[in-house]
Amino acid sequence: GVAGPSAYWANAYNRKGDRGLSFFDATHNFVWSGTYDLPFGKGRTFGADMHPIANAILGGWNISNIISLHTGFPITMQAADVSLQAPRAGGRPNRIAGRSGRVDNPTLDKWLDITAYELPASGAFGNSGNSSERAPGYANWDFGVGKKFNLSESRFFDFRAEFFNFTNHPSYSPPARSISAPNTFGTITSTVSPPRIIEFALKYHF
Repeated sequence: GVAGPSAYWANAYNRKGDRGLSFFDATHNFVWSGTYDLPFGKGRTFGADMHPIANAILGGWNISNIISLHTGFPITMQAADVSLQAPRAGGRPNRIAGRSGRVDNPTLDKWLDITAYELPASGAFGNSGNSSERAPGYANWDFGVGKKFNLSESRFFDFRAEFFNFTNHPSYSPPARSISAPNTFGTITSTVSPPRIIEFALKYHF
């Protein structure tokens, strides 16, 4: 589910208490993409006089990349609702003064520190704000290689091999964040990125 703020106020009498970052906010976001023709083979920098058989195997290749990196999205803490008003945004905990919900060396089993929060008194709203913590960041590299096999001036085969999540690097989902479920609080059990996917394509142009 969405780790950031709800679409509703937790306390309609204190709208400022719901101010926070958008659930899709990423402090740092980097995307790089490009296609490069390798300089080997007929009509290229190296191997212009390459034997036709060697050129068919080694020449005319290109590579493409899409690299996406961004810091984690915001997380809003949750708790069993004790406000007695059944807010549509659900309950939130109290933030203990001077304590940070962050962990110095976060792991999948402990991404957040539950000791930084406590359940509010009965009839009260929790003071923990929207988007108070961050989920893990995201990193993905899609990589492809391709080549054109010419049969004549107007007929050729176009071959592509594409590797999605080329490095098979996992990008993790937000951690469980309800202090009312202490056994799972701060744990991460899933990913937002699929494992490596490999696709091959061959197209005939005529």
